[in-house]
Amino acid sequence: ADEAQYSPHEPRGRCPFPADADLGALLRDLPHAGLSLRAYNLEHTTQFRALVDELEQSVRAFVGDAEGGFVEMNLAMFSASAGAITPAHPDRHHNLLLNVVGRKEVWVEDDPDARRHHVRTLDYFRAPHLGAPTLPPASRFVLEPGEGVYIPPYAFHWATVLGDHATGFSVGFSTRTTVRNQCVMEFDQRLRKFNLRPRPLDTRGDAGLTTRVKERLGPWVARASRRRAWGARRASSRTTW
Repeated sequence: ADEAQYSPHEPRGRCPFPADADLGALLRDLPHAGLSLRAYNLEHTTQFRALVDELEQSVRAFVGDAEGGFVEMNLAMFSASAGAITPAHPDRHHNLLLNVVGRKEVWVEDDPDARRHHVRTLDYFRAPHLGAPTLPPASRFVLEPGEGVYIPPYAFHWATVLGDHATGFSVGFSTRTTVRNQCVMEFDQRLRKFNLRPRPLDTRGDAGLTTRVKERLGPWVARASRRRAWGARRASSRTTW
């Protein structure tokens, strides 16, 4: 995004820069420019390779054998001007938000009602372009340089730059459990299309019967849905002579 956002309710902006944009100049002008810059998948760059390798070793040790063990990690960098807000959204993976420059206020969902949280998350992923119409109960953290906060999978979170600018890293990492839960969530999203209220996601590593059934059915239902959509497109493109 190349324009700062100022509401946690709006969808995350996506305004690609021109190919010839001088990112260095934009970063230097952050205190005055009203910008919000996001760079994803830095693990694929040579410039960040040493940092990524070091972080991955730490994350692997942090995860250990929990949730079936570590699967993969991604690294993103966020820089924004004064007062800029990262709108409320959930991520499908674990997240370590590390603040490097400036001060940042971060809110992390702590809704004790698991069913309400589950329905809210499903409805968000069904239409992320609409943003988060309501904000859940959340805990507030103020991050100074060198501080960070852990954000669980599917927890809504949003952040505000408190000084004239801020820069930080997001270390996202998946486990075997989060990969499984993504399949389950996709299955539950289809149930929500029929105004059903699926049972809240079982986040344990040792999943119950319902979770295992959804995990198995999810890919099959997705393939069937794609086939129906493909058939509908073919039927609509036929011409009668």
